[in-house]
Amino acid sequence: MAWRPYGNLIEGELDNTVKGRVTGWIRFHREDREPLTVRLELEGNFHADLAGYKVRISNPELPTEKNKDLDRGSSYMDSFSADQKGVVGDITAGNCCYVDYPYIEWYSEANGRVVIEGCSMQVIGGQKRLVTREEEAAARKRAAVAMVRHTQRLASELGAQYAVVVSSH
Repeated sequence: MAWRPYGNLIEGELDNTVKGRVTGWIRFHREDREPLTVRLELEGNFHADLAGYKVRISNPELPTEKNKDLDRGSSYMDSFSADQKGVVGDITAGNCCYVDYPYIEWYSEANGRVVIEGCSMQVIGGQKRLVTREEEAAARKRAAVAMVRHTQRLASELGAQYAVVVSSH
């Protein structure tokens, strides 16, 4: 399972001008309250098409509360941490990899896997950095380890919930 808050996306900036580090902020729409501004501190790099750059992202559509929990009247973003620390998965403008559109993915310590796709993306600074095959392989390994940890955490949480349900009968 992944957080997919792209309907709530307003705008943001992601910065990979320091090798091995992605920082920035993203603002998300929440119905009937102030937008949520999230700060990113991630280990890793953009893919080769964006490595070394700072990018601005925005929602090409009007941000909405598409994922609102109608039963509780809460925003999809209410339990999303404002401090996103973790590991970069895939961040690309879509000029490489397996997608032909902007794709942003990271593994958060607080919220697990987060995916934003279909946003507008514009390079606003930095300088192109060459990425070696070894660096690309290391990035893939880091992302794979983060995905395994995320999956293990989900399985553990589901197992704990299942054990509680089974023991209560």
